[in-house]
Parts: sequence; structure tokens; C-alpha cells
Amino acid sequence: MATGESAHSGETREINSERRGWRSGPDRVTALVGLAGLVVGVLGLFPKAEPGHVASGDPGPVPAPPVAVVGTAHRAVPSERSAPTTTPAVEAPTGVAPPVRYRGTLPFGDYDLDQPQPRYAQGRNVWRVDRTTLHGDAGYELAVSSAAAPGRAECAALARTRGESDVTGLAPGRRVCGTTPAGRVFRVDVIAVTGESTYGAVTVWESVGIT
Repeated sequence: MATGESAHSGETREINSERRGWRSGPDRVTALVGLAGLVVGVLGLFPKAEPGHVASGDPGPVPAPPVAVVGTAHRAVPSERSAPTTTPAVEAPTGVAPPVRYRGTLPFGDYDLDQPQPRYAQGRNVWRVDRTTLHGDAGYELAVSSAAAPGRAECAALARTRGESDVTGLAPGRRVCGTTPAGRVFRVDVIAVTGESTYGAVTVWESVGIT
């Protein structure tokens, strides 16, 4: 019995002695070195994040939402090169007579002087009564002019102030001014008088707003 207990006590002392030996001396250094190697190996399994890169699986920082910048709006000023150019309106010169509607020689006759090409029209004519007389139908005003070459303005004023339906005393070189039923101004320069016709160089001016 004593022998068994002694043997058991001896084994216990040997185990304790081995445990004390592991905790001290070279064995402990070796164990720590092995543990450090294990840790380094485990860490090596994870990828290292490089500067400026986010490791896989890491969403990284959430970018901040854009901030609206409120400022004073400035209107772009066009350069001198791109500025539109405007042409000033040209006004019609004052005192300029309307264009001539008709100019030609007519043997009176009966003529409607409101026509673009004077011709006979019932009740709208200037016509010869006799060798020395012209008559204008309703709406015509006739007057003999003493001017050498009266223009539209002079003829219009003369017909307005002295106009009648008949003019007499016609002879070559005499001038008759008048207005038509449509308001056009005309002049007849008597060229010749025969037993059948009185020939005249006729000018009819156009009136604004009248066709």
C-alpha cells in the first residue's frame, strides 16, 4: 500500500515539474514565437487597404449631398461684335409728288382720265364741246393755268379754287389743270386744234390711297 502511494506521488511530482518547466525557460520563448507566427498568418488572409482605395466589402464614407449655391444672377452683356445692328427707318421725303399714272398725247375726243390708259366711259369723261372748249362730266373740275409748266401741287390748288365744268378760249400753248372724280390731278397742254379734234399732251398724277 505504501509502495503504491509512493509511486503515485512520484508521478504527480513529475507532471508538476513538467508544467513548471513549460512556463519558464526556452520552451516558453518557443511557444510565444509560434503564437506570433500564427497571428501573422491569420492577418495575412485579409487584404490590406491601400491609400486612396477602399477595401473590398467596405462601402467607404458616404459622400455628402450637393449643396446648392445661391448667388446673384448676372445677365450676359453681348459684345460689341455680336450686338445687333439696326437700320433707321427712312421716311419719304416731304413735298415729293406722287408718281405719274399716265403721260401721253390724246385727241379730244372723250376720255375718262381715271383709267390707267384713258378711254371713253359713259358719264365720266373730259370731252371737246367745240374748237376752243373742253367740258368735264360730273366730278371733274377744270381751270385754265397761266403758268408755264404748272406741277401737280399748282394744278391741284388751281382746280380747287377756280375749277369749273367748262374751260374756253383754248389754243395751242394753253394749259388746262383739273381734278378727276377719283381725286387725281391732271394737266392738258394744248398742242393743236383742228376742225375735228383738240390735241393735248396729258399728264395724270397718281393719288395716295387711290388705285
